[in-house]
Amino acid sequence: MSMKNNVISDKSISIPSLERLEQIADQADISDPEILPFFEEEAAQELSKIESILQAWHTTPCGCPGRLDDLRVNLHTLKGAANSVGQLRIGSLTGGLKDVLDTLKPEQATAMRSDLTKIIIAVTEAVKALLLEARAPQYNRARKKLILQAVNSILDFQEKCRLLDC
Repeated sequence: MSMKNNVISDKSISIPSLERLEQIADQADISDPEILPFFEEEAAQELSKIESILQAWHTTPCGCPGRLDDLRVNLHTLKGAANSVGQLRIGSLTGGLKDVLDTLKPEQATAMRSDLTKIIIAVTEAVKALLLEARAPQYNRARKKLILQAVNSILDFQEKCRLLDC
């Protein structure tokens, strides 16, 4: 599969959420302006929790395997909230990342936490950019680039895991 304009032409997408994103990456998401503020508040809370988990993950020598479950929960919550208000690109990105995390055992995630952190940061930055766009939906090349960087980081990590037999 390849994203419009051959953006991801060299990578095979086998994560359902990212396959959906491939079809909608160039489209602005439209949400009901009355419910959007509630979603923005919830998304900000979930992103804050994710960032706190990442910080704690790196300051604890063991990496605390339970943090992986916390990340999954926060990503699942963000995915569901985004999809329910029509922010499908946010839902797809966070769902794709959660799908990858679901394939990892805690010890694998701890061993690969540096790589995972980079991916999670790429996804959260793309989500933040898409949240800015939610107020005034329009195509933006810079935001698309952030989305594509996040997708590519997830796909690269998935490939690395496949090669390492995660």
